[in-house]
Amino acid sequence: MAFRVSNIEPIDLQPRVAIGISLPFNGSTGFNSTYDTATQLKSNLIAFLLTNKGERVLNPTFGANLRELVFEQIHETTLEEFKEIIKSRVEKQFPRVSITNIINDFNPDTNRINISFTYRVTQTNIEDNISINVT
Repeated sequence: MAFRVSNIEPIDLQPRVAIGISLPFNGSTGFNSTYDTATQLKSNLIAFLLTNKGERVLNPTFGANLRELVFEQIHETTLEEFKEIIKSRVEKQFPRVSITNIINDFNPDTNRINISFTYRVTQTNIEDNISINVT
């Protein structure tokens, strides 16, 4: 007997049950609840990118360590390091997430780097993008 494999996460089938909290913390009680895995995954990715290794209690390897490059000179090499760190560390921590496109823009005169990337979750139709602005 054949059966069809569903691409819907089982926890998404209960629309009134919250599965996590979203970032930034700006709800009426300080927190906004998330009710689907796509929104929670995006919040988890943002939290991962904003965290340095060693900051998370009982999980010292969690974090992208992007702040290690904040005080570096802005040039093409720095942008390539940002790309490599984001791609390798996100895909290592989140094995079902693959980074499909990374776009960067930098202005050395104002010390600003804008990086946006698109990610895709394997075996689902979840695809979204995240933008990072480093000044």
